[in-house]
Amino acid sequence: MVVRNANKNDLVAIVDLLKLSLGESLMPKSEAFWHWKHVENPFGESPVLLAEENNELIGVRAFLIWHWFHNGKVFKAARAVDTATHPKHQGKGIFKKLTLQLLNDCKQRGVQFVFNTPNKNSMPGYLKMGWIKAGKFRIRVRYLTPFERWWYKKYNVNELSWNDFISQYQLSTELNKTISTPKDVSFLLWRYKEVPVAKYFVLKGEENEYVIYRLKIGKIKELRIVEYLSSRYQVSESIWNKIKIIASLKKVNFITISGSTHNFKKGISLPIGPRVTLRQVCEGFVINDFDFKHWSPSIGDLELF
Repeated sequence: MVVRNANKNDLVAIVDLLKLSLGESLMPKSEAFWHWKHVENPFGESPVLLAEENNELIGVRAFLIWHWFHNGKVFKAARAVDTATHPKHQGKGIFKKLTLQLLNDCKQRGVQFVFNTPNKNSMPGYLKMGWIKAGKFRIRVRYLTPFERWWYKKYNVNELSWNDFISQYQLSTELNKTISTPKDVSFLLWRYKEVPVAKYFVLKGEENEYVIYRLKIGKIKELRIVEYLSSRYQVSESIWNKIKIIASLKKVNFITISGSTHNFKKGISLPIGPRVTLRQVCEGFVINDFDFKHWSPSIGDLELF
């Protein structure tokens, strides 16, 4: 088996292996999506390792470069995301080999830690490779009452265009208080406007107060607030009313937002999000200092994509 770094000429084979190994599931596999995710990322191009045997691609492992900001410092991280093994070569330790080697490659690139949100099936494997459980992501849930759905559907509201948002938005200084993703315009456009697999919308409240949301339609209808961007002490009634109008017009059952959004106290905070795990990469970086209770990720930061 040969392990090597991926290059742009491998894209078609990578996507084919992902489809073969994982199927389409809820997240489409395409060259456009991979390029957006792993090449256009404003934090940097993803490190990607491939395993080959007899000139056939049998394994792929990718980490998504990410930044976290705390106390005036930017910490370079990576999110363990895409991985696939050819069905005929499973059980040979390819996943572990690629993951451990990619950790070493990340160390050379100055990555300080890796984070991810593994499911219950992959969790034991990550723990054996040195990952630790950091904490459970809390989601704040607000049920829309029948009265609110009746009352607010009498009104209408227009989303803010992305061009207007770009011209108005200023990065919040709230990033200095908790462990957060630095959300400048380039990041927000990449993550929400340019993403090819979902559609996100922007609402404006008071001065420099914005909500980015999407509608998640399944057995129940959810209005998911992926970002609340503001330095306000508390969410304004202006933007909260707009959210309820949208939810009523779309016949939504629930409104959700990150439970760590401290200035958005609508609904009940529940530990129903994914469990976050961490793995230290560089010496001198103390992973225990990144206690998850001090984090304030948005849903958009940890959304599976």
